[in-house]
Amino acid sequence: MSYVIHLLGPGDAGLLSQVAEDVFDDDIDTALLTAYLTDGDHAMAIALENGVVIGQGRAILNRQPDAPTALFLDNLGVTPDQRRRGIATALVKALTRWGHS
Repeated sequence: MSYVIHLLGPGDAGLLSQVAEDVFDDDIDTALLTAYLTDGDHAMAIALENGVVIGQGRAILNRQPDAPTALFLDNLGVTPDQRRRGIATALVKALTRWGHS
């Protein structure tokens, strides 16, 4: 495994300066990214290899008035030529650990 998984925080937007093809559905909007990374109920994990984002996963803490808080895995993407390397599994595990914390 030569990629590294990062759970992003408010100051980590710069890690998304180089993103491989088809990791996200659309281009990243800086204002939306900043809002996402500063919201404590949202999390984004990325797989980074040689300075390029090759995978991403997003999760939300789903708070309910009549049920326990649940983790909702909202989005998952890995560039096509890097699939089948365990990247998606590693992203989901990182987001699950975040949700439990």
